[in-house]
Amino acid sequence: YEGSGWCHFEAIVSSILKPHDLRLTLATTKGTEDTFDELLTKCKASRPPPVSPELFNANLNQCKFTSGADAEAVKSLFSMTFRALTRNATNLDFSNLLWATHQAEVLAESLPSFNNCLELNLSNNPFGIHGLLTLFPQLAKITMLEKLSLQRCRGLELIPAVQSFAAALKHLQRCVYINLGSNSFG
Repeated sequence: YEGSGWCHFEAIVSSILKPHDLRLTLATTKGTEDTFDELLTKCKASRPPPVSPELFNANLNQCKFTSGADAEAVKSLFSMTFRALTRNATNLDFSNLLWATHQAEVLAESLPSFNNCLELNLSNNPFGIHGLLTLFPQLAKITMLEKLSLQRCRGLELIPAVQSFAAALKHLQRCVYINLGSNSFG
């Protein structure tokens, strides 16, 4: 399953906008759950950040297809889907995913595609200083952004991160609400 090109496509597309608490892995169930809430609790899985078409194409080259000709069609389909979803997304909730530096790097590559995003929540992710320094310049490219939440983001409290974030803020001209709560700035 992990190495299948079509399955990889489906998994990556489903995680572009999926809420943090609605990605499940059925490998952790025994089929004894009586309610959806019980299934949700037992099978909840983290999800990866949205992947740019360029990164998707590179990763897809490692996958296998029954018909080798499918690879180019899947790349084209992903690019069209990614652009349609990112163009129309206005509210992104990437909170509570425990994303670290690597996920920040992946997210940073795709963030500028969400150019109509009005609200972005990145709270409760331990990005670390390097992850945040990668994200900040890309946040500045979301010109429609009005609300940004960075609560409890490990690394934000460090002086270089604060200075870099302050520089990025200059470009967020429509942003009227920034939540930096529960961060310790010393």
